[in-house]
Amino acid sequence: MTSISDSKSDKSYRVTMYVLCWISGMFAGIASTLMPLYLTVITGDIYGTSDTQTISTVGSYVSSLFLLGWTFGGILLGLAADKVGRVRSLIIAIVLFTLPMAMASFVRSLELLTLCRFLTGAGIGATLVITTTFIAELWNDKSRATALGFLANSYAVGIVCAGLINYLIADWHTAFVISSLPVFMVVVVGLTMKESSKWHTAKVAADNKLSQINQLFHSSNKKNFIIGTLMFGTMLIGLWAAFSWLPTWVQSLLAVHENGQQPRGKAMMLLGMGGIVGTFFAGFVSNWIGRKKSMLISFAGCFLAATLLFKTNSSITPLIFIETGLLSLFFGFGQGVMTNYIPELFPTLIRATATGLCFNIGRIATAIAVFFVGMIVIALGGYANAVSVFSYAYLVGFIVTFFAKETKGVALPE
Repeated sequence: MTSISDSKSDKSYRVTMYVLCWISGMFAGIASTLMPLYLTVITGDIYGTSDTQTISTVGSYVSSLFLLGWTFGGILLGLAADKVGRVRSLIIAIVLFTLPMAMASFVRSLELLTLCRFLTGAGIGATLVITTTFIAELWNDKSRATALGFLANSYAVGIVCAGLINYLIADWHTAFVISSLPVFMVVVVGLTMKESSKWHTAKVAADNKLSQINQLFHSSNKKNFIIGTLMFGTMLIGLWAAFSWLPTWVQSLLAVHENGQQPRGKAMMLLGMGGIVGTFFAGFVSNWIGRKKSMLISFAGCFLAATLLFKTNSSITPLIFIETGLLSLFFGFGQGVMTNYIPELFPTLIRATATGLCFNIGRIATAIAVFFVGMIVIALGGYANAVSVFSYAYLVGFIVTFFAKETKGVALPE
């Protein structure tokens, strides 16, 4: 696998690589979203009942194990991407998040379903880390924030596509098989994707440097690592508490036997559409006012929008869908900013490792949060109250951001 010099890589190659990474992110968004969308249907299919207690229990285990898989995949394959290259690691990641989706469509037990979701999560976490790192190294400093903002947009588009699939297809088995189709992309990645010259240069000099983990905790990187992890982690806790349980909450607002397929699909499509708009503007705004101010706006907006959505609605009205889009707008904006911000904090040889850790350490706490949302639903009087508890994580992220380093206009560390 030869390298392509950043100075010589032509426009068509960069565009091809960008499209490839963008499509990978889109299908990662689809694979992430289908499970919460079809949760009530899957629970009824496997257990023969869709009562609140059963749905909450199944959802807690499936969603939390999915996020733990995401954590381990993002961290371990992030390490691998720095060690053996982005290309080999991305191939493994794509296989991991596609094949288990197809396998999940045939399982008939909670144990096998959670295993499939764990593996899918591992592949998704790795895919997002590796594609972000690769594009950051392929793009120049001036346009990098915009390029990575658009890349984060792909995941939000995947959410919309998953909502559309749910809106049109009632059978969850078919939906899961559809989401496994990008497994064929591994051939395209293997034939066309080349390692960046930045990675090759850093790799050659690796023998004269500390190990990846030692470098990460070196005084020059430690503060950035801690703050980056806290910022991303607090955003994830609030995001996934809402993301994992939004369709189930929407269903809970309907009559017991009322079909919620289309309201669930519509809510998730709007969640994705708001994210698309937010990530679209993330690069432009963060280049204009800086990364820190952008993140402060995102955290404040997420907290206010989540409180508005989950604390002021008790029935299905058009207002719910508008407020879902608003919440997603701030979600997407924050995700878009951090997608370009985190890789800017670290040098090339530990960039994928650091990005993988910052993106994913917080998912351990997130997995716990998602699990306990399901466990405390009845005690707190419903999904809305349970989800709202974890929206206070945004306030923590807001405070942490004041201590973050501003990277606007700063060259990518070598």
